[in-house]
Amino acid sequence: MTKNALPFKNRVKQLKYTFKLMLAQKIEATHNRFTSWRHENDLFFSIITWILVATAAYTLLNWIWGDRGIFSGWSLEENTSTPLERIKVSLTILGGTGGIGYLVIKFRERSALEREEANEKLVLAVQQLGDASPQVRIAGVYSLADVADTYEGLYHQRVVDILCGYLRTDRLLKDANGETRYATHEDGTPNHDQPLSTDGAVESTILSTLASHLKAHPRTSTGNKISPGPWSPCRLDLRGAYITEQVNFKGAQISELNAQNTKFSQDACFSGSKFTRKANFLSSKFSQHATFEGSQIACHANFGGVTFTQLTNFNKATFDHDARFIGTTFGGGTLFIGAHFREWTDFRSAKFIMGCTFFNAKHVLEPSFHESLFNVKLKNAKWYTFSRSITLNEEGLPKGAKWSEFDDHGRPITPENRNRTNFTDSKDQAEKTSSTNSPLLGEDEDSGEVTSEMS
Repeated sequence: MTKNALPFKNRVKQLKYTFKLMLAQKIEATHNRFTSWRHENDLFFSIITWILVATAAYTLLNWIWGDRGIFSGWSLEENTSTPLERIKVSLTILGGTGGIGYLVIKFRERSALEREEANEKLVLAVQQLGDASPQVRIAGVYSLADVADTYEGLYHQRVVDILCGYLRTDRLLKDANGETRYATHEDGTPNHDQPLSTDGAVESTILSTLASHLKAHPRTSTGNKISPGPWSPCRLDLRGAYITEQVNFKGAQISELNAQNTKFSQDACFSGSKFTRKANFLSSKFSQHATFEGSQIACHANFGGVTFTQLTNFNKATFDHDARFIGTTFGGGTLFIGAHFREWTDFRSAKFIMGCTFFNAKHVLEPSFHESLFNVKLKNAKWYTFSRSITLNEEGLPKGAKWSEFDDHGRPITPENRNRTNFTDSKDQAEKTSSTNSPLLGEDEDSGEVTSEMS
């Protein structure tokens, strides 16, 4: 089914939701700009607020004590409109203006002193972060966070840039030849998904600091309204970083995350997180479990070329805009149970090496699986489950997809490379993973799902 062939009711519903989403994003963006401008002009707002409060108080008191109406006090009496009285009023106004000018000068002086103090603390914290001792580097992380929490404003983004920049540096353990050292398998061969690092404590501290400042909190006791974390409006640039520690951004609200070519060697959890402006995981790699359960991606989601080695969980995730999984490798069990795709979804050239399920998934527009590959070794095992919104071909796969064999490294086996490839039974491998649980098994016809079971 094409976009133009959608039922009229669904199309209208989609347009209404898109309009509401755009309106909400516009309001949020306007509010954020206003908030930022207000923080940059605190003195102006303070002066205006006090003027309005004084004006209202004077008017109210005049209404209570006067006898000629609420605004009677704003006009001069005949006996006060003499030159002497007008001079007194003028001098009073000039005195008030001078007082405001004095406040402006003092505020600017105080702001300059605060900026100087903040910059000094920032430099000292950065020096600590570059120290040879891990304990001093950890102290530097907390010092940077303290600078951002104390002085706020532009220092939020500066501190986030420094912490992300540190994670992007090469901190892996090297041998005598300058080569990266890796953990070993049971047979003694190096595990290239697990590089060794002596900076784990510092890295873990940075990740936990980022997570705590990105975590959204309920504004009320009922939790109906969610307030983003103080660093949520910031941009997180993790391009090319090698993260050797566990990432736990559960419940985080992130404005922009650029994780292109980023490698996560441990579990990465983004459950319940919200991405508002950018979610770029292009060509990244998850060596352990990747969890996006219940996450809301209110922007374009780019998971193109990503390698998911272990279990991948997108259960009940919501994609408000386009979701790209072009050329993505799903090496472990893949879960999209109850996921909601509100716009175009692209799985072109994706590889599903283990079982996957789209049970109860909702697609407003039918996704593309053109040239995507599914493991032929699991053809008769009910390991692939698709929702009825996905059109299946005669092979029991989404339209445009096909069966394929894979080698030990997850590469498709072709007639050209078959003779020089050692192939192991993927079904035997699958039994060793957690993806053997019932969510990956096919559902019957009454459940509204279609299973790719081939006789």
